[in-house]
Parts: sequence; C-alpha cells; structure tokens
Amino acid sequence: TPDDWDGSRHDAELGFPGQLPATRGIYPSMHRGRPWSQRQLIGFATPGEYNKRLRGMIDAGVSAISLIPCNSVYRGFDIDEVDIELLGTCGVTVNTIEDMAKCLDGIPLDSISIGLNDPSPFTLLAFVAALARRQGVPWSRITGTSNQSDYISHFVANHQSWRGPPLGKPHC
Repeated sequence: TPDDWDGSRHDAELGFPGQLPATRGIYPSMHRGRPWSQRQLIGFATPGEYNKRLRGMIDAGVSAISLIPCNSVYRGFDIDEVDIELLGTCGVTVNTIEDMAKCLDGIPLDSISIGLNDPSPFTLLAFVAALARRQGVPWSRITGTSNQSDYISHFVANHQSWRGPPLGKPHC
C-alpha cells in the first residue's frame, strides 16, 4: 500500500493498475473488470480443418483463440521444404496470408483475442494485420498476445534440430 512507501516514490515507481509504469497490470480493474480469456490450444492439419475445429471451440464457449502453427514451418521454412508426413502433425500449416484467411474465416477479428503461439510470432502477426486490413477492421481493435516467443528455448523444446535447423540443412 502507499503507506509502505515513501510517498514521493509510490506513484513514480509502483503506480496504479492501468497506469504507467504498468507494474500492477495493464487494466485499471484487472481480472475483476475484465475476465481472463478462456483459450484452448488449437493447431493441426490444414487451415480449413483448423477453422472447423476453431468454430467448434467458439461454439463450445471459448472467449479467445490460440493459433498453433506447424512447427515444421517455423522460422520461415516453406512447406515445400519439409517432409510431407510432418506437415500439420504439430500445428496448422500457415505459410501465406491466404492460409491465415482460411484459418480465421468467419472469425470476428475485432471482438476475439488471438494468441499466436510461435517462437517467431511476427510473421503470423503480419498475416493477422493484413487480414484485418482486408476486412476493414482497424488495427486498434485487434487484441491478443504472442507467447512462447523465445526461439532458442522453443528450438530445444520442440526438437527443431530434427525438423529443420536454423541453417536450413535437415539432419538427425
């Protein structure tokens, strides 16, 4: 509480919820005013199959979505460079804006939070931004998160050296 601080430092160093320096959260009332997202990890097969599963999850009550891309195509590997039997086994194959459009077909981008579970979420984020622009959804209405963005830990945890090493030369 402010009583535990020198009054001159409280606002500057701790602040209040929803105010900079954001040490106490980004929303003024936090989970009391904005419930936590109910999000299931979803990612397999083709963008069309992902979309079908995603719509089922939304119908079942999830309040946010989580897109898991196929780890065979992490870090810019094209699906043509990966053994076909690996594609879609650990996530949905998303290589283009058209793939993302199929994944999120019929999903209201301005009213559902999107989690991008990828060690390099920036490509996926660019796809979502381009798709939002196509749909006329202002970027300011897009909400979500990128998590698991530490490529090195994900590289080790998901055995990426077997699926496709950073240098692009497959080895076992």
